[in-house]
Amino acid sequence: MSMSTPQFPFTNKDVTTTLVKRYSTVYLIVLSIISLFEVFMIARGIFVFDFARIKHVLYFVSYIFLLTMSLGEVLIIFLNKKGKLKDSWLFYSMYAYCLAIVIWASLISILDSNGSDIPFVYFTIIITIAGLLFINPWYYISTVLASFTAVFLISNKDDLLSGLSGGDLINDIVFIVMCILVAVRQYKSTLKQEKYAWTLNELNYTDHLTGLGNERKYFEVIERINSGISKGRKKFAVTVIDVNGVKVTNDKYGHRFGCHLIVTTGNILPTIFKSSTLFHIGGDEFVGIIEGEDYTHLDARLSEFKEKLEYSDIEFEGKPLFLSAAIGIAKCEDESSYREVFQKADAAMYEDKKIVKETHNIPSR
Repeated sequence: MSMSTPQFPFTNKDVTTTLVKRYSTVYLIVLSIISLFEVFMIARGIFVFDFARIKHVLYFVSYIFLLTMSLGEVLIIFLNKKGKLKDSWLFYSMYAYCLAIVIWASLISILDSNGSDIPFVYFTIIITIAGLLFINPWYYISTVLASFTAVFLISNKDDLLSGLSGGDLINDIVFIVMCILVAVRQYKSTLKQEKYAWTLNELNYTDHLTGLGNERKYFEVIERINSGISKGRKKFAVTVIDVNGVKVTNDKYGHRFGCHLIVTTGNILPTIFKSSTLFHIGGDEFVGIIEGEDYTHLDARLSEFKEKLEYSDIEFEGKPLFLSAAIGIAKCEDESSYREVFQKADAAMYEDKKIVKETHNIPSR
């Protein structure tokens, strides 16, 4: 029997985004602290820098650059937390911010190669903080504190914000490399743990036959929808889909053939409703919560559904089958609960089932 395998989000992109979202408050605090420090350095630079010197101009521009990137990242995390930006923005902006930090720190280290008021130790701390964006933040907060202590001992200076000698510079580079190696190892370990936990979670919320959401996930989403309705968020629709002829196919060829109709329908639905949450809630019935682009272009999605699933001749293990499904869609308008919208969609599905049956002479079950 042809069955779809649930596709779990195993990519580093997905797991990294999850970690960032989980610790978003910590990231916002750290980025805000960096931003405040940059504001201080910019304000200080206005009074102490000699803008006739190119070196001081580069210092000043670098602070403005990092402040802009830090504030931009704060805004992106905040908007993502509020559900106004996609996860892809969060992930790629994180990489852009980390690159910006490396560029900034490299520029500062070059400018400080002969010693200045800006210490090379700052490079170490910034590189460490950059790792905070990709790894468990509690681990990296500890690393930041450890780096302060280690560099203090290496530099043997009373003031942590003083420059390093040539010998100390070599020690500091070694320390940076060690921090990065430990960070990479910790990152891989964190990813492995998160992927394992994510797999278990997905198995609990995934229908093993179709790869779509199961009843457990369905009821959790209903709670979210009802909460949104109570707050005035009604820009969604419900679709109820019922596969035709499953019982007749089971009786004629065997259950794996009827099951193939359900699996095939489950494979096709995500290609039609791409921004919706779809569920196989048992037997030959599917439910979808229509949102986003699917909601905006609902008529086009309905036409595509009828083209692909109203009636199609398919073949399975040498036997001719027909693939057909009835659909009912209802938008949330004046309803005060998800159940009311669902009932409208369910009634519309049964009306569509009658039309499909009469048009194509298909048995309803």
